[in-house]
Amino acid sequence: MPTPEHTPRDARAQALLELEERQRDELPAPGGGRLLERETSRVRIPEDGALPQSEAWLARLYGVEGAELVPREKKPVVVDTRRSWGPLMVSVDERPLVVLDACSQIATLTHGFAHPGMLAAVDGGRFDRCLWSNPDARVRRIQALESFAEELLRRAPSALAHVCLVGAGGAEANEKALRIARQRAPAGGPRTRVLALRGGFHGRTWATLAATWNPSKRGPFELQGHETVFCEPTLEAVAEALDGPLGAEIYAVIAEPMMAEGGERYLSREFLAGALELARARALPFILDEVQTGFGTGGPFLWWQRLGLG
Repeated sequence: MPTPEHTPRDARAQALLELEERQRDELPAPGGGRLLERETSRVRIPEDGALPQSEAWLARLYGVEGAELVPREKKPVVVDTRRSWGPLMVSVDERPLVVLDACSQIATLTHGFAHPGMLAAVDGGRFDRCLWSNPDARVRRIQALESFAEELLRRAPSALAHVCLVGAGGAEANEKALRIARQRAPAGGPRTRVLALRGGFHGRTWATLAATWNPSKRGPFELQGHETVFCEPTLEAVAEALDGPLGAEIYAVIAEPMMAEGGERYLSREFLAGALELARARALPFILDEVQTGFGTGGPFLWWQRLGLG
């Protein structure tokens, strides 16, 4: 397979077409086996460690001409989701790297890649009307959306008269929460900052990236005067930050009940309840980011209910 690095535009387009053609050839027929099953049925690392196709596609992504429009990741591999199955992630390379996905794609693929039930549903046409369309419920009634909205309202706190489903990603949901929080922030002074925890991750859109601890991710996109205030996940550190030199500029506090970017770091009920009280004492909104733990992915429907943070 040709590599896309340092190739003319037409050749790069051809590389994409050939990649797609190879992916189609490798897809299993309905009810059939996998062409690459022997290669991808266990964890394996190429003997020389070389991943030439991954390297070339990453060079194309990051910009071989120095554009650097996308922050570089530490991962040296491009995962081919069509090759991947179950808990195994398979690289795009001709001699693929196969590794275990211990995080279920950051809590989004709880059944793994290419689950037989999902593939059968795709082959049977069950997703034909929803995978590639975005119906407007204002134009016509969508029974599935109405039923889901009713279920969200049933599970939401009784004080909430409205719920909003954000399907594009957790960052979009956090952006909405941060915007609402800023609108409800205490009066007086320019409140342009969030208080977040060291080690936290909240997304890759502008406001959520600013609230993400990893400096290499947020650094290139920070705006002066809107930088997030970070502190250690202790009540003493939260109180010190809220009452510190930038405390009057903070409009919200945001935290994850399980900080997952660097592993599984569970915040205690005592800490979260205490941080909530510290925020309330200063009339600040407290946002609990449950992108990783909510909607039943971590046991109860929402962790804040189990933790008694209502």
